[in-house]
Amino acid sequence: MLIDLKHTVQSKDMFENQTVVVALSGGVDSMVLFHVLKSLELDLVIAHVNHNIREASKTEQAYLRTLAKKENIPFETMTIEEPPTANFQAKAREIRYDFFERIAKKYKTDCVALAHHADDQIEHFFIHLVHHHNLLTLKGMRPIEKRNAITLARPLLEVSKNTLLEYAKKHNLCFFEDASNLSDQYTRNRIRNHLLPLIEKENPNYRTAVSKHMQSLNDIEMILEDYHERLSKDAKGDFEQDTFLSLPYTVQKYILGEEIRKFNSDLLLSDDMIREILNQLNTKRNLAIPLKDDIVLRKEYGKIFVSLKQYKPSIYHKIEREQSLKLSTGQTVIVSREKKNHKTVKCYELWYNDKVFPLEVRQRLEGDYIHFSFGRKKVKDVLIDLKVPPHKRDTLIVLARDNEILWIPELDIRCHQNEEEHVMYIYFLMDNDHDLNAR
Repeated sequence: MLIDLKHTVQSKDMFENQTVVVALSGGVDSMVLFHVLKSLELDLVIAHVNHNIREASKTEQAYLRTLAKKENIPFETMTIEEPPTANFQAKAREIRYDFFERIAKKYKTDCVALAHHADDQIEHFFIHLVHHHNLLTLKGMRPIEKRNAITLARPLLEVSKNTLLEYAKKHNLCFFEDASNLSDQYTRNRIRNHLLPLIEKENPNYRTAVSKHMQSLNDIEMILEDYHERLSKDAKGDFEQDTFLSLPYTVQKYILGEEIRKFNSDLLLSDDMIREILNQLNTKRNLAIPLKDDIVLRKEYGKIFVSLKQYKPSIYHKIEREQSLKLSTGQTVIVSREKKNHKTVKCYELWYNDKVFPLEVRQRLEGDYIHFSFGRKKVKDVLIDLKVPPHKRDTLIVLARDNEILWIPELDIRCHQNEEEHVMYIYFLMDNDHDLNAR
């Protein structure tokens, strides 16, 4: 059995010549995985999380620490001091994965091995069938999955629980039974202990049928991923409205979901909400549709994209002398009578007779206007004419005197002025510009 299971894992070709962080709970699944990976002579690090909800957790933690010392393998552990009371399993999973990510970073690797097996896949299918609206949640766990900075490897996904138990028995592996697995407190346990035995009576081969459904869903997801990739290829975080709206509904739904996942991996939109969003996107006007947790779906001048809600810092500075002013946004404004010899930094020449100060460096305000050679125009109308995206308009920094805008540096929009007796030079430096004073 050792040779077969060793070959099964080895044939997956998941582990290159790098350190592997193995998630070791002490249960039979992870103890078998650890034993197999050790037999492959991989460079291992044990990562164990004590969930602190059972008295036996401390004993198990101590045993694994002793095992790691005996095998001369680094042992990393954490204890959840205050276990979450609501939605425990989901929150505990996030805590574990964040811990695994920290350990992987510590040992300069990105590979984390998990002991999920074929029975876990079946349970995963029915949990999501009962509780989720999104069809693709039924596709199951992937053997290789990226999560932030780590790669989750699941080499046992096609191995049954019974095979793992037989392996552990044959090799006299010590493992711990989690008594909470018998409790009906958790959805997974209710499905495992009550629903699946009934389904097995109806169809002893139901596992094969479910596995085929999951494979079909994975194939469908690959097609949807291809749509998404092609749509994203020439885009800079946004999509052409007409192209997006010409896609089939299922593709639109998938792409919206994936764009939202960049900001919140747990946020799933219902069909009703997606259909309402698509109805709004079919209009000509610019839109900002709030979703959840500060996530906003925007349509601006024929472009569709998802972003976080902007909380603009309040910028207001009165300038009454020559100075260098560092803004909280990272930009720098330099006011000087000296002309700097620099071709890339934006510069505005402000002509005046006897009085130039005070000036204002701030964000755009209602009622702002700017003088052009053809007359005066509201800044709001200027930005609309130039099709400046709505989410960018209020973040623009302006040089002003009361409500008269003299210069909008980022767009290089300047008011019309006549040459006078004196001139003041105003320089606008972005974050990556060097200090002009050093030149």
